[in-house]
Amino acid sequence: MKTRFLPNQLRIWTDGKLLRSQKSKENTEKFYPGISTDTRRLRRGEVFLALHGENYDGHDFIDAAIEKGAGMLIIEEESEAAKKLLPISEDDEVPDLLLVPDTLRAYMSIAAGYRQTLDTSIIGVTGSVGKTTARRMIHQMLTSQIITDQSDANQNNQIGISNTILTSNPDALVLVVEIAIDRVNEMAELSALVRPDIAIITGIGYSHAFHFGSIENIFKEKMDLLRDMKENSFVLLNGKDEMLRTWAIQNKGNTKYAIWFVSDAGHKDEILKHGFPVFWSENIMITGNSTKFIVKCSFSPEESWAVELPFAAPHLIEAVLFGMGIAYIQGLDMQIASESVYNFSNTGSRQQIISLKDGICLFDDAYNSSPEAMESGLITLSHLAKPNDRIGVFGDIRELGQYSEEIHLKVAKQLIAAGFREIFLIGEEMNKVKDYLTSYAPDIKTTWYCTRDELEAAVLDSIQAGDTIMVKGSHFYGLDHTAAVIKNKLS
Repeated sequence: MKTRFLPNQLRIWTDGKLLRSQKSKENTEKFYPGISTDTRRLRRGEVFLALHGENYDGHDFIDAAIEKGAGMLIIEEESEAAKKLLPISEDDEVPDLLLVPDTLRAYMSIAAGYRQTLDTSIIGVTGSVGKTTARRMIHQMLTSQIITDQSDANQNNQIGISNTILTSNPDALVLVVEIAIDRVNEMAELSALVRPDIAIITGIGYSHAFHFGSIENIFKEKMDLLRDMKENSFVLLNGKDEMLRTWAIQNKGNTKYAIWFVSDAGHKDEILKHGFPVFWSENIMITGNSTKFIVKCSFSPEESWAVELPFAAPHLIEAVLFGMGIAYIQGLDMQIASESVYNFSNTGSRQQIISLKDGICLFDDAYNSSPEAMESGLITLSHLAKPNDRIGVFGDIRELGQYSEEIHLKVAKQLIAAGFREIFLIGEEMNKVKDYLTSYAPDIKTTWYCTRDELEAAVLDSIQAGDTIMVKGSHFYGLDHTAAVIKNKLS
């Protein structure tokens, strides 16, 4: 099936002003094969929509879009480009024009309208941690049996999600969409855009607390994903999260959607007591080279499905459970779904375990940081090396607002409990962590650095054969560069 956008369809979705030459009007079968916001990727006949931001303006590339054969230009009616192009002569060989007040809003409106035409079921994945991993794991498991599409990396905001929907495979039975927010009332907009058939909430944490103010506000925003769900839809929640369990009990009578859980063995009895379906893990065995466990569900407790990953990955267990729950909803072969997990691989700097020379292991978890992700990383590290062979490289966890001091104190205590030979720190809050470690864990050699360059040089000097180096911190500190320096030096 080919994607087709019609002139009047776009006008109706955006409530814009459509201007066409006489020749274009006479072509009653005219359509555009796609929507593009980048002239570098624009194909002949497609719509070019001129987005703009702080450091760019798509209206500056109108001439390039025309030269590449754009079939329509969507531009802001008050832009200089609109003044330059108007009026359209009846005989002009020019692209159609759609004038709108705001091109970002128009882009989202087109995506929302197109979403309504799709037969594809959409799974919306949000949460304070683990969104990308859950989205990729679900795609891995579903695509083993049915045509499945997913968001590309970091395509999880207003622009990215719109692009995901508009460029999705129209033949896909399922589209897995990752949804991220960093401001108040953003989720309500994205819920109206995505209208998920299945919503997954991986957990409520402190990420972006600086913007939202409190954990309660974060919780409210995440739950807004459910606002525009269809009737008879599904909600899958992380049963380890107390706020989500409480919400489920309070909303048990809502007939709009069925509420299911994934859980560890420790919380599944409480969930079952309240009558919710649940998928849980048992018999977990983790070594430096493998993660094995079984999955069970309350629908058929006599059955179980074995899962194996060829590396230490306690953080992936919940993602697998979400995938198994989705596979069950889709009516897939659960055995095939569970076996497909073996071929999953981490992406980017998300708990990547990299073997280097002299038995050295780089545990690259530098993608970003949150309290939940830090705790998860330390659990994985416990399966990789003994404390005397561990080196930690850590930057601040940012955007925690009022919770920053409290959480970094907790991190300091977690580092002591985990055990390290040496720790290298960067960031204002990590300077306080250094003071705490110096006072309460003097056996751990702890040093704080003003610059990343100084930190990297010191880390390279300290590494010994057989060490495992964990690298983690917020994007701001660029510790993915540090991980790359270690990898390149010791590969």
